[in-house]
Amino acid sequence: MKTLFTALLLLFTINIFAQTGRIKGSVTTADGKPAAQVSIRFERTKRTAVVDENGTFAFVKVPAGTYTLIASYTGLITQKKQVKVIANEEVMVNFVLTENEEQLQEVVVSSSKMHSRQSEMVSKMPLKNLENAQVYNIVSKEMMREQMQVNYQEALNNIPGVVTSTVSGGNGGAYAQMRGFYSTGGFVDGLAAVQNAGTDPINLERIEAIKGPSGTLFGSTASYGGLINRVTKKPYEFLGGEISYSSGTNNLNRLTVDFNSPLNQDKTVLFRINAALHNENSFQDYGYKKNFAVAPSFLFKVNDKLSIFLNSEIYQSNWIGTYYNYSFPSNITKIAQLPIGYKQTLIGEGLESRISTLNHAVRAEYQLAPNWKSITAFSSMQNVWQPSYFYGLSWNSDNLYTRTVGKVSRAAFNTLNIQENVQGEFHIGKLKNKLLFGLDYYDNDNTFSGYPDKDYDILTLPSQAVLPISEAKLDSLYNNEQLDASSFGQRTFSIYASDVINISDRFSAMLSLRMDRFHNKTPINNGVKSENDAYKQTTFSPKFGLVYQALKDRLSVFASYSNGFVNKGAVQQQDGSVSVFKSEQANQIEAGMKIETRDKKLSGSISYFNILVTNKVRFDDVTRLQIQDGSQRHSGVELDLFATPIPGLSINAGYTYLNPKYEKIEAQLQGKLPVTTPKHAANLWASYKFANGIGLAIGGNYAAKSFGNNANTFTLPAYTVINSSVFYEWNNLRLGLKVNNLGNQKYWDINYYPQNLRQFIGNVGYRF
Repeated sequence: MKTLFTALLLLFTINIFAQTGRIKGSVTTADGKPAAQVSIRFERTKRTAVVDENGTFAFVKVPAGTYTLIASYTGLITQKKQVKVIANEEVMVNFVLTENEEQLQEVVVSSSKMHSRQSEMVSKMPLKNLENAQVYNIVSKEMMREQMQVNYQEALNNIPGVVTSTVSGGNGGAYAQMRGFYSTGGFVDGLAAVQNAGTDPINLERIEAIKGPSGTLFGSTASYGGLINRVTKKPYEFLGGEISYSSGTNNLNRLTVDFNSPLNQDKTVLFRINAALHNENSFQDYGYKKNFAVAPSFLFKVNDKLSIFLNSEIYQSNWIGTYYNYSFPSNITKIAQLPIGYKQTLIGEGLESRISTLNHAVRAEYQLAPNWKSITAFSSMQNVWQPSYFYGLSWNSDNLYTRTVGKVSRAAFNTLNIQENVQGEFHIGKLKNKLLFGLDYYDNDNTFSGYPDKDYDILTLPSQAVLPISEAKLDSLYNNEQLDASSFGQRTFSIYASDVINISDRFSAMLSLRMDRFHNKTPINNGVKSENDAYKQTTFSPKFGLVYQALKDRLSVFASYSNGFVNKGAVQQQDGSVSVFKSEQANQIEAGMKIETRDKKLSGSISYFNILVTNKVRFDDVTRLQIQDGSQRHSGVELDLFATPIPGLSINAGYTYLNPKYEKIEAQLQGKLPVTTPKHAANLWASYKFANGIGLAIGGNYAAKSFGNNANTFTLPAYTVINSSVFYEWNNLRLGLKVNNLGNQKYWDINYYPQNLRQFIGNVGYRF
């Protein structure tokens, strides 16, 4: 009986397997090339295969029947084919995409760039992330698109450890505080460009945040905590682009266009233009911004060795901001205790500021030899305020506050930067060298004309009804005032070199040095030259690093020393004497680990940093003079992580612990914490895309409390802001709905500006 049962079971099993067949197929592009990484799945089931490098896929043991197969990849046109599986037979299915190989690669590269860490600008040479002894982070345009970002500040919130702040009350500009020091993002495509106005994210290919002092390669305009480099979009070789429209709370209306096309049949002249029109009201009782941005660019492939990139950015912002400066009684210890409503601006509708930016850049790359390349770059940027208003609120006594207004009639900030970089590879014996040699000329000229702050009126807060500021009344206050006019500027010539020596295929050492010759031009105030403020300084800035790849191209440990500096000039003391100070120095020791798995499902870094700032100018309580022996130390731990643990799910996270302190400072500040330096900061963005094109995402930012004054008696509260979104992608169409500040939390940035309450944003985008 037992033998009979076994035989029947065997026959039944054979019969079941005999009812299955096999599907084999291929996917090719419109020009007949294999289309790797495309997903093939059964409709109404989760069974999926991924096309291999040869363009083929297969399913085995498929029960007999009729099925619908779907070929898809984010950003491509989805295709469906019906297939009939016959028992014990193999059926062939072939898909031909509407996109050619070049277009497919653009989509694939675009997808992988979501969390790519590769950049040649960070080290000014072709150096992989695992080979670099310095931590840096990248925010890609793909991430900005997924998050439906409508301003530059939102993009900066994706950088681990960064705490952001609005510039000048909402004109579109933003500060980024990294490792406890401010960075205003004054680099565009690796060139210094002072950013005293807003910018629009429409022309951003990516944002690069280079952590720690970076004076050796980027000069004295780089912050001690790091620098922000805005990398612009470049033309590509086929017709394409995207048009997108966003609308939302606060009467937000934003239209963006990205158009790209080759201009000749050989595709040696390429053109791209990005543009944005952005109108949005403030969430407060007064205020708005009306921004326009356009950025045309050309790429000329002169021959196999020479290419020339030309780029322009034009930005115009008309806006009404908010108060930028407060003084308050000592019994107020928290910003929420100020007698001003969260939505109250105390300004009015009449005083519109107008700010514009004009940036032109040229970059020529020439292949000198197989392993040697020359990069010549030029940029010219101008920021203009005409006019611009600044506001203040000063406590007098009891509940009395003085409202003040300052007016800039016209201010122009002009920068010119010219660089020549030569990259090369060579061997000394068995040692492979990657060499960078560079020359850098930077010129900054500024003119300013305006009126000093004037007391506008006295308010009784919070009980008094506040009238808007009147432009006519303000003009009457300036009737008898003389217009202040001034000009000032700097000029720097630098030479630098960096050599990465591969001692073995896993162990490398970096040696770098910069010589910086700085000239502070003679300031002119109302026609009078200030000769004491004209000075010259020479500064040397070294940098060293060691990298060992414990797992080749997967895991590296590193240690580095880096330097940054700020030129300090002549200071007139209280006794009438003039003191000339040396440049202020920041020296960082950093050590950590970086990881990138082979399948790119996990990448990240963890590092310890210790930044000591020396030669700080401070006031000496004994001599009553300013002396240069102050010091300040910022140390901490930083972590960033990207992971795709399962198909469709991506997680981007970062955390920084900061321990800032004064080491030598005025007596009243001894033992105090530097202002607006939160000890903890974290960011998170997680998204999941279903196979049917629907996606969900959630994330946000956290910053611990910090102190708003030197005495550490006034506190800015900690905050946690959560954002979430849902989106749907079908072929070239994308629909999205996002909620910023989901919990409707009231919070203030590190410049005391109240931040946006809950905001709903809807978006529709179409790629072509």
